[in-house]
Amino acid sequence: MAQEEVALPLPDPRRVATIELANRHFKPLDGQIIEGRPLVEVILPPGNIGAAANVLRVSEDFDFKILYDVIGVHWPDDEEIEIVYHFAGLTHPDCLALRTRVPQDRPRLPSITADWPAANWHERETMDMFGIVFEGHPYPEPLLLDEDELQGALLKTQQVRNAPDIPARFQERVGKPFRLWNPVRDEVTPTGNGVSDD
Repeated sequence: MAQEEVALPLPDPRRVATIELANRHFKPLDGQIIEGRPLVEVILPPGNIGAAANVLRVSEDFDFKILYDVIGVHWPDDEEIEIVYHFAGLTHPDCLALRTRVPQDRPRLPSITADWPAANWHERETMDMFGIVFEGHPYPEPLLLDEDELQGALLKTQQVRNAPDIPARFQERVGKPFRLWNPVRDEVTPTGNGVSDD
């Protein structure tokens, strides 16, 4: 009995275009394009992550307007920490991921907040959880953890600790000033109303 041939779906033209653009813009930055996954992914050297993020921001070729996540992944066997930036578009369903790895013993990476202000809190959370230092970050203060807990809480090499008593921690902070953010751009004010104090 002969096997029936199954017609494979045609590639999505938008995805094909995204892959072609990724090859054109990120190969000169030593980027490796990964096509066979749900997202188009680009693996870059750590020193080129800022330039790649800038390309996504300023290039009219790409239509990725939202940075929706910055995450860390610990690879203890390789003694590395991977940082993954996820970008989405407004007019299409495609997403793109920029990936890079840094040594676990020196986890430093340039901040992308100058091009992507949404990276501010995402990078701070990744600092807290994985001990990454984002060089050039406008406000590199802990977001979720206290200073004494900043040893990379989600590193697989960390000892399991008792969960902090969150209600008690907030009670201790009552009445203490807490600065949520530092403006990345001059036109943004801490009052949140977008109106300059001048």
